[in-house]
Amino acid sequence: MSNQKPIIYESVDLIKIPVTLAGVQYFLQEASGDTAVKYRNAAVNCTKFKGGKPDSIANIGDIEPLLVSLCLTDEKGTRVPEKTIRSWPARLQKELFTRIKEISDLGEDEDSIEELEKKLTEAKERKAELGNESTNTEDGSS
Repeated sequence: MSNQKPIIYESVDLIKIPVTLAGVQYFLQEASGDTAVKYRNAAVNCTKFKGGKPDSIANIGDIEPLLVSLCLTDEKGTRVPEKTIRSWPARLQKELFTRIKEISDLGEDEDSIEELEKKLTEAKERKAELGNESTNTEDGSS
């Protein structure tokens, strides 16, 4: 049975967190629905498919500065360009990215690049094992 509990939000304003970087005031804003879609599409587009199955991952690192650029504004409400965000230290970019995912409930992509590459390698190895099993006869010969 589905949850019949009413959904009530008193406000649909996006969460905004003040951020000060080198004395300059910014605001980290919760991802809007449109921003969440752009982020998820970018993440999926990093996966290359072969024969209808995931085969490789490319440019996954691009999704971090993209999401930050879509959610970080200056005091006037102007988005900070992705090029600017890419020039900042990686530790700063990672912290902003993590916080945006947290306040925006975008935690479905918790895997790091290394974890995704490990999963891909494991999947390829398992696929090879399955392929070898199907070509072997019952007595173990090929």
